[in-house]
Amino acid sequence: MLAYAVGMSRRVVVAVCLLLGCTADHAPADSIGRSPEAFVDAWLAARCDTAARCESVAALSEWAADCHPQGRARWERVAAAVAGGDALFDGALAGACIDATLGVACADDPRRAEDACRQVLVGGLDEGTPCDLDWPVDPCAPHLGCRRGPGCAHCERGGAAGESCVGRSAACAAGLDCLLITNGAAANLVCGRVRVLGESCQTTDHCFNLGDGSYAGCSAGTCVVMPVVGVDEECGPEVGNCPELAFCSYDPGRFPDPIGAPTTCIPYRALGQSCDTGICAPGLRCDGTCMELDGGCTTDAECTPSAPFCVSGRCDASAEGARCGAYSSSPIRASCPPGLECALPGLCERPVAVGEPCDPPFLPCGERARCVGDLCLAIVAPHDVCGAEVACPLLHACSGGHCEPLPEYGGHCTDSCYGGLCSDGLCVHAAPGDACDYQPDDCEGPCIDSTCALPAEEGAACSSTEASSCAAPLECLQEPGGPWACALPTC
Repeated sequence: MLAYAVGMSRRVVVAVCLLLGCTADHAPADSIGRSPEAFVDAWLAARCDTAARCESVAALSEWAADCHPQGRARWERVAAAVAGGDALFDGALAGACIDATLGVACADDPRRAEDACRQVLVGGLDEGTPCDLDWPVDPCAPHLGCRRGPGCAHCERGGAAGESCVGRSAACAAGLDCLLITNGAAANLVCGRVRVLGESCQTTDHCFNLGDGSYAGCSAGTCVVMPVVGVDEECGPEVGNCPELAFCSYDPGRFPDPIGAPTTCIPYRALGQSCDTGICAPGLRCDGTCMELDGGCTTDAECTPSAPFCVSGRCDASAEGARCGAYSSSPIRASCPPGLECALPGLCERPVAVGEPCDPPFLPCGERARCVGDLCLAIVAPHDVCGAEVACPLLHACSGGHCEPLPEYGGHCTDSCYGGLCSDGLCVHAAPGDACDYQPDDCEGPCIDSTCALPAEEGAACSSTEASSCAAPLECLQEPGGPWACALPTC
């Protein structure tokens, strides 16, 4: 079924014209909601632009790959499949998708924009149909997933309640969602139905409390707040909540093996107690032992709304100098607020401007810039004029005075390739034992631990998640009840 509603905002039309030039080479912006080819053209340009804008802040390698002709060709295959019914296009969602892609804030996770685009262009193959795992989206219709099996990959029915999600699309049966279910340190993708407090539920449903965040569960057919359990007792969704001076977490002191270990109620550390391996009670700060705040702090959680950032042991209204990323003891700030970037040794700092000295990751460049040598250079668009004073987008190089895509495997090269090595003017596979960076065609076999390995021969054991480990044209397949092994596809 095709949906061709336009649904375009004026900002999308203007932005797409700026990106594409609205020339005869591209469809007019008002056709983006009517044509899957026009949508792909505009959407990939938006992803390419955002990847360049956010390069110094977020690693968007998949978005940057869409700037390259090889990445673009994969999406163009999906768009072309709409005409034959093998893919589905919902143009009513196209405008919101491009809006989200262009408007994403780099300090947040730009991949959140993908939620607005997930249903615009999807697979359309029926259950039991052979499917291509090389598509950039799951090629199967909604509520089906492409999964390897006997003979070759087929479209399989999405998981039922309590079953694993299926395929790249994490497909579940109609009415169910794919949920990340945690149990101690373990996590699994499981199909289930989401319910909130007061709604009717079944034992396979997952109840959530959207209010104060306390754990909920299904009891007597209704989602309710779980009762309070004791210290050291198991806690969590469907189990119970902790008393006031305890928190629910995995305790490595009691359970050395995190796989399958339960979460239990762990007491907060009190005033004067050691906090080297614990968390101080609310209203206290940790400085070897739990101490009164007295205007000091060790995490953002110890600060007030008027001065919410812990900077050098004191609460401050500005986040500049606050700890961030993996170095932050505050779970609520994985990245820095807009205008600041997370620089080593894990502090929010103002980014370096274009033309100024840089030293990543200690002195990172700002948006739409890259540190080349020791200066921040502006990143220009594909095919723009290039030189020593600017940087080309990722997977592009300055050739003939313009930023051109790196040559693909088998193509002529002068220095670098999109995949493989440039040897004697040609892009070739790296030899077994040579270094690789997981780009397409780097190796003839798999890239393991950044080193090219020999491709596996027919009958060799393989992993269902490592299709490239088998020598072409072999694929990693499984016979009913048997192990995964490299074999010729039979469909």
